[in-house]
Amino acid sequence: MERRMRGTSNGTSETYSIGEVARMAGVTTRALHHYDEIALLRPSTRTAAGYRRYTRADLLRLQRIRLYRALDFGLEDVRALLDAPDEELRAALVSQRASLLHRLEETQSLVAIIDRVLDTPTDTHREGAHMVAEEMFKDFRNEEFEKEAEERWGGTDAWKESKRRVASYSLDDWKVMAVEAKAINDALLAHMQAGHLASSPEVAAVAEEHRQHISRWFYDCSTDVHVGLADMYVADPRFAASYDTQAPGFAAYVSEAIRANAEHAR
Repeated sequence: MERRMRGTSNGTSETYSIGEVARMAGVTTRALHHYDEIALLRPSTRTAAGYRRYTRADLLRLQRIRLYRALDFGLEDVRALLDAPDEELRAALVSQRASLLHRLEETQSLVAIIDRVLDTPTDTHREGAHMVAEEMFKDFRNEEFEKEAEERWGGTDAWKESKRRVASYSLDDWKVMAVEAKAINDALLAHMQAGHLASSPEVAAVAEEHRQHISRWFYDCSTDVHVGLADMYVADPRFAASYDTQAPGFAAYVSEAIRANAEHAR
């Protein structure tokens, strides 16, 4: 492997050609040329003839690029992460970790289905014999939960607008949205834990922030639509659980606050 040494204040350091880096990192030279062109990864030095030479620091940066790309971050998001403060980087990785775990759970469910099919006699596949109805679909429930919203509202303007908006969001957009949502949730929870009535003006004001948050990030959420969401938060056990795991009765509290805000707006 061809390597060159260049002098530094501490002695010498080794550099690598673009071909060597491509082989070591498992990327194409074309990708490295592109990273150079967009200033994502520029070699620290060049030869007199203009050939790229990469240092160990460049390789460490490429290692991080490879990691973030493997985590499904786009190139612009990778650029932001490379220069992000530690706190922002940690928040992004925690969010991506949660997404990967969810995907892993879905994959494991599909593997369980395949294993069950492989272990089932062919005749049983055709006839569905000896299989309890509840068991037939249990491993699809996580995926179906995600698709349910589309099945219920996929033909509405609100759904189309939401899909259009979120398709354009960057990593920074998602971080801002998550911070806003958490602040609203935490404010409602704090009011509940402090014993403030859900119908009080100050709590209804936070419910209004919740409505405006939906309108700002997803679709135009009128007070009537907001009340519809309030009904769903308590009627659907899955939504209720997402609130009530934070504090017993929180789903009903949020629902009541939304209704109070709608009354104030009328």
